[in-house]
Order: sequence, then C-alpha cells, then structure tokens
Amino acid sequence: MPENKIAFKNVVKVWWKFFWRYAVLLTTMLIANGLIINRLSKTYDYPTFFFLLSISVNLGLNLLVSFLIFNSILGKPLGKSGLVIVPAAVKRCNPGAPPAKMNPFRITLAWWNYFWRFALFAFAIAFTLGALFPIIGEHFGYAPYSLLKYSKYIGNISVVPASLLVFILLMWRSEKRRKLDLIPVRAEEVNL
Repeated sequence: MPENKIAFKNVVKVWWKFFWRYAVLLTTMLIANGLIINRLSKTYDYPTFFFLLSISVNLGLNLLVSFLIFNSILGKPLGKSGLVIVPAAVKRCNPGAPPAKMNPFRITLAWWNYFWRFALFAFAIAFTLGALFPIIGEHFGYAPYSLLKYSKYIGNISVVPASLLVFILLMWRSEKRRKLDLIPVRAEEVNL
C-alpha cells in the first residue's frame, strides 16, 4: 500500500466515530421535534403549515447536528492509533502545525464537502430503493401500492450507506484530491 494512501479500516473508523454520534443526537432531536409539533398540531388546525414546519425544522436540525458532530471529531485522535482527523487543506497548507491550530473556515469547508455529498447520495439511494421497493414487492406477490407506505423506512435507512460512501469519497483517494486526512501526532499536540 502506498504511504500516502489511507487504509480502508481507518476510513471506516472515522466514519463510525462520526456516524454513531450523529445518529444518536439527530434521532433524539427529531423525536423531540416530532413531539412538539404533534402537540402543537393538536392545538391548532393548520396541517399544511405544520407539515412544512416539520420538514424545515428537520432539515435545520440535520445541518446543525452534522456540523456539531463533524466539528467535534476534527482535530481529535482516532482511537489509540496516534492519528488525528484533519481537513486535507490544513495538512497541505501547513504540514507541521498541530491540529489545535485549525482555521474555522477550513473546518466549515470540510463539513460542507461532507454535507452536500451526503444529501445528494442519501436522496439518490432513497429515491432509487424507494422506487424499486414496490416493483420487487410485486414480484413476490404483494400489491405495489400497499408497499408504498413502507418506503419512508428506506429513506431513513439510506443515510447509513450514504454517509459511509461520502467518507470513502472524502478520504480514500489520492492525496491531492482528498478532503479529509489522518496525520500522526504526539499526544501533547492534540487539543482535547
């Protein structure tokens, strides 16, 4: 394996470090949001407004949670390996600087590189699998329209492969095209 290539197991470790935190926090916040909006919708009779409010708040929560979690893993060690996750631009611009000296703009740009790809992949996977689900169900003898109500679960599950694919895309490539990188550091350089 070339020295500048990140091992696939490290990509999966970085993804898992991000994803489990993201999934737990986002699920908790979405449940709380659903309870609040459900309570309000019983008090006030504006179903279209609450539907649009729910979608808007869910998108905002997704943006916020992914940014907070992404921000929390950058500059932190990856287990006991002595490797630290940084935006690749930080490594290219100043290879000797410790991870604590990361520019907030670079962190935001690294998160944005993640998020727009994640949204695109999640939509593509959910749309494709959601469209195929009734067709496959019909093949097995189920009425296709009765299976459409289960397509929302496919949308929820699609975030797992979408997120992993994005981390593979951001890290497991040539050094010049990489958006996230792992750098070896000493323990005293890490800002915990």
